[in-house]
Amino acid sequence: MSAIKISGSAKGTQLDVKRLYLPFKIEADCPVCGTGSGADMNTDYLSYPTVGSEESVSMFCVKCDEFFSVKVVLGLTLEAAP
Repeated sequence: MSAIKISGSAKGTQLDVKRLYLPFKIEADCPVCGTGSGADMNTDYLSYPTVGSEESVSMFCVKCDEFFSVKVVLGLTLEAAP
């Protein structure tokens, strides 16, 4: 069997997905008071994300009663199956 070769990059590709739910939890400290907050990406989502670009995830601090956002980068990897 010949080796499988994969080339190219998905960086900069906008995914045509209105709501991308992911099996991740994101935790961050509130920039005002330092209280821990989080976002569950099973229920929250990225909207029309672009691979390799910064995306904002909104969080809510229950202590400050304020919203804040953190930046994440969505990566995409394609590998040959064993």
